[in-house]
Amino acid sequence: ITSRMGDDERQAKIQEINGDLPRVLVSTDCLSEGINLQHVFDAVLHYDLPWNPNRLEQREGRVDRFNQPSKVVKSIRYYSPENPVDGVVLEVLLNKARTIHKALGTYVPVPEESQSVFEALLNSLFLRGRRDQNDQLRFDFEIDDLQRKQQLQERWDRDVERERINRTRFAQRSLKPAEVRAELESIDEVLGDSDAVRHFVLAAAQRLDLQISKAGDKDVYNVAVASTAIATVPPAISFALPPVKSGKWKITFSSPTPDCAEDAEYIGRNHKLVAAISRYLIEEALAENGNPAVSRCGVIRSKRIANRTTILLLRIRYLLKKPDGHTQMSEEVLVMGYEGSKPSLPKWLPDSESLRLLAE
Repeated sequence: ITSRMGDDERQAKIQEINGDLPRVLVSTDCLSEGINLQHVFDAVLHYDLPWNPNRLEQREGRVDRFNQPSKVVKSIRYYSPENPVDGVVLEVLLNKARTIHKALGTYVPVPEESQSVFEALLNSLFLRGRRDQNDQLRFDFEIDDLQRKQQLQERWDRDVERERINRTRFAQRSLKPAEVRAELESIDEVLGDSDAVRHFVLAAAQRLDLQISKAGDKDVYNVAVASTAIATVPPAISFALPPVKSGKWKITFSSPTPDCAEDAEYIGRNHKLVAAISRYLIEEALAENGNPAVSRCGVIRSKRIANRTTILLLRIRYLLKKPDGHTQMSEEVLVMGYEGSKPSLPKWLPDSESLRLLAE
């Protein structure tokens, strides 16, 4: 995998990997971000020794991450003790980064002014490099190189101390579980939890001819993504579906992913499929012509209510004016309901009751 491939081509190559058999993936740093590999790999071999320890962490983070089935993830650094560059990089940067991580539990980036390290490397290699008795190039940090190294260490130490103070200052020792639970529940009410996402996607799929079937007893589903299965699906939705060789895309709305389907992709509120469906339905509902999948209004007869009830799905926009004169547009979606046939004399329902009626 190299940077010459597009994002879609890289993703397709990864999906072709059979995780049931031992595999070796050779890649440049183009895979250090974006694509997760924890379902098919459990080890990382760094065949170069980058000067920036953050690069190592990014690479390992593709494999050593949430939902990794292996209990142990191996990370191997490949370097030569006889290589002067590897020796200095290992001594000056990587070992210190490991020490910092053990002390703080996190990595502190190399100072941005670390150009001095490159200068020291170049000076030592090309300006003052010489052959020793074994005819091997030897690194020779002279006074100015040692000063550059010391300056880097001092700047890095200051960053480490700043990070240590911040972690102490913002440590959440006084939070109470009950308060945290209440905050999370209030956020779920606004943003929607996994049940709301599941209900929305499954209900929308029926209207959009998107075939989604249950796969087993757990919260796992198969989405038919073969070209014949999505022939009648709106293009705006089919473009959000991944290319799967088997023609079935396994998904789940639960996090963490159920043990029986570790290869299922988690569909959350911010997933591109949810975003595509939401965007399409809103545009369809506001369209004046055609036969939209959803309507702007509707009438339903039900035995669950005794009086005429109106449910309003409101999309409210706010124009916020800042003290510096800048303006910002903000949106909010509210569900409100009232009983009675006269909007001028409404009997407003509690928010929970309005949401319940809308869901039913």
